[in-house]
Amino acid sequence: MRKSISSVLGLSLLFWALAVSRANGAWPRPGGPHFPSIEQTQSEQNQIKDPSESDNYTAALNQSDTNARVTDLETFLKLYPETVVREDAEQNLMNAYAQLGEADQAVDAAQKILAINPQNCRALALLAYYYETAVSNGNGDAHTNLQKAQNYAEQGIAAQQTAAATGASPSPDLQALNDELRSIFDGVLGFVALQKKDFLAA
Repeated sequence: MRKSISSVLGLSLLFWALAVSRANGAWPRPGGPHFPSIEQTQSEQNQIKDPSESDNYTAALNQSDTNARVTDLETFLKLYPETVVREDAEQNLMNAYAQLGEADQAVDAAQKILAINPQNCRALALLAYYYETAVSNGNGDAHTNLQKAQNYAEQGIAAQQTAAATGASPSPDLQALNDELRSIFDGVLGFVALQKKDFLAA
């Protein structure tokens, strides 16, 4: 069973948006509280060397207005298409689109993330959840969307398993986020099983 909206407080903005979409039976509507985003950091492996580029990226992340953050991140990615933080920037852009309820743009950003890193679990979670919601709402071809939801959820679980087998022990915050990701993947697969009348798997 999936966690309630209150149980995801303090996790990333992306997963607040996903929880809202589940509660409303639709893609998340604009507005809402801004929860801390674990993604709004630069990893140690991807530190920007150019001071101007670093300042532009930091300024974009620090935008309190979501629309302004989207504009600044889009501008940053156009100015620095080869930036070492492209995956992080696209991820923050995906989060911002999700907060604004811009489904098509969020999905497009998620696809761009997967083109960079096919094992990005946040993008896989958003896509799995998006296509599950499309089936629930009767949008598009149900069979195609159900298969996409299943594929993205299975890829997400596989990516988590690979990361767990090859990486160091996660921090408590990252482990909490990983647990929330897994609950999304498991929930999507349970939904798929029910739709396919596979009650044993569900």
